Amino acid sequence: MFIDSFGYLDGVSEPLIKGYAPDANPPPGPAPIDAGVIVTGYPGDEKRTDREDWQLDGSFLVFRYLFQKVPEFDDFVFRNRLKAPGLTDQEGADLLGARLIGRWKSGM
Repeated sequence: MFIDSFGYLDGVSEPLIKGYAPDANPPPGPAPIDAGVIVTGYPGDEKRTDREDWQLDGSFLVFRYLFQKVPEFDDFVFRNRLKAPGLTDQEGADLLGARLIGRWKSGM
């Protein structure tokens, strides 16, 4: 499981691959994917029969240069935390952060 987006667990950046994923106690996140979604010439690759020999067993590489100001984000979330009966200040901050990022820090 990869930690991304201001310290929130992210199962999309490094997806589990069928046949290579742990069978017991998989981490939270999307279901495992076919290898061909990432590596050419395998099940899940829509054009796997149309590829030349030199196009097989390859993959794609993407670079992303990303700056995140995590302490500033945490401070913003806490200062603007949601206030509701029964919520502690930290729970309100966690709820706002989860709504902004789209998932809880646990990845769920």
